[in-house]
Amino acid sequence: MYAYNNIVKFFITFLLSSILFGKSNENEVLQSDLDSLNILTKKSPERAIRFARELLKKVAPISESNFEYKINNTLGEIFLDLQMYGQAMSHFTEANMIREKLGQGSAPWLLINMGNVYYQQQKYIKAREYYLNGLDKFNSLKHNQDNRVSGRKVALSNLGRIEVRIKNYDKALNYFKEALDVSRKSPRFLSYKKSLEKNSIVYENTASGVAYQHYLISNLYKIWEQYDLAVEENQKADRILKDIIEKSENSRVLKAAKKIMGNNLSLLAEINTKLG
Repeated sequence: MYAYNNIVKFFITFLLSSILFGKSNENEVLQSDLDSLNILTKKSPERAIRFARELLKKVAPISESNFEYKINNTLGEIFLDLQMYGQAMSHFTEANMIREKLGQGSAPWLLINMGNVYYQQQKYIKAREYYLNGLDKFNSLKHNQDNRVSGRKVALSNLGRIEVRIKNYDKALNYFKEALDVSRKSPRFLSYKKSLEKNSIVYENTASGVAYQHYLISNLYKIWEQYDLAVEENQKADRILKDIIEKSENSRVLKAAKKIMGNNLSLLAEINTKLG
């Protein structure tokens, strides 16, 4: 009897281990597929869409998994880039429903994405509603959490863009300045500034984001016809971008910094034209 009980215990333990190991291994495979999908998204959107749909067939039977949500969110982002707004919103809505079924509530980045659909359709009041909801979610996260910092910055910048579109420049400036303040006070940007003192560079991607905020404020001042202030903000962006381009060895970051630099120089040319 003792031997029989041991055999039963061993069998149950083995069965449970196999299930857990199988599920863990399956999750690793799906995560690898998801990483591949994210890489493919920018290179070939059409292939990424086909691959994502294949992945959805894999995860459909799995309950309590975030993979289905993540894949739908990625599909929404692809269709948004392709300006196929109906399909984009369909996948974002599906992703939101999956989150609700799992009892997790709306994800802040998903709310931002849904706001982006309305923004690109020039439905600014509806877009503002989603950006504000996303901002509330990010504000509720722990202080100095990376996701909180980047999320608040994006939400505030997007809200500023809306106010520019509807010519509410005072409010736009407040949003842009708050986004800049969030970025400049982040631990990563403070580390970036310290690294420059040692003639090295870290977190240059964060610094590039700060430069972009200065660019947005400069552009707002140009539209507002406050050209001296526009030049001042333009120069702040320029200084940061020059440091990044001079010191960074990250090709992806360099490409992004050079793109902002090009836009910033074009903006300066416009401002100087206005100044005669």
